[in-house]
Amino acid sequence: MQWLRLDKQDKLLIQDGAKDHLSKMSPNNPLSVIAIFGAARQGKSYLMNKLAGDGGCGFAVSNRQDPCTVGVDIAKNTKTLQEFCSVDPTSSLLKDRNAQALMKQNSKIRVGFIDVEGQGDRDAAYDARIATSVLLVAKCVIFNWRDSLQKDKLLDMLGVMCRSALSVKLNDENDQNHGSGGGGGGFAKPFGHLHIVFRDWNYDGDKHSVEKQLLGI
Repeated sequence: MQWLRLDKQDKLLIQDGAKDHLSKMSPNNPLSVIAIFGAARQGKSYLMNKLAGDGGCGFAVSNRQDPCTVGVDIAKNTKTLQEFCSVDPTSSLLKDRNAQALMKQNSKIRVGFIDVEGQGDRDAAYDARIATSVLLVAKCVIFNWRDSLQKDKLLDMLGVMCRSALSVKLNDENDQNHGSGGGGGGFAKPFGHLHIVFRDWNYDGDKHSVEKQLLGI
């Protein structure tokens, strides 16, 4: 379902259906959100449906030129940490005692999924405006990249997240309470973990040469 969109006056609007859906969630079940960004028509919605496992997220997919996602969509369904980790039956987390204990300790947490409109179809200011609200609530941010490695285009799109960060100002109290290292005056981290996913990409070379090209961006 659509959660956010921008109107013609560049005002961010919350859709009533998503607002009602979120308001019905139990306050006893904190929501940890995974959000996906990337270029338009590159399979973001498909990837998120796969990451969610059986039943997917319900995000629309299509092979047409018109984008499926406008603004920001949020999935109606959520998963427990245990359910999410079990999507991949080969995951080492399922056999790790510490990970299992952590999941048990946080058994009330639900994992939610957000699909963001593809970047590049409009201007960078629009992309940054859409991105800021999502980045602030996401615990995990996926940047989806498909096909050949185009460094300039990739860095331009990642730059949208930097512009979003510049628009976020944390007060001194937040800096002290959430700064790194637990000490006062540390640098606060307003956004979640960023994971860049390279997919559907062929490259001739061994593991080390691939890592060198990717990390040499």
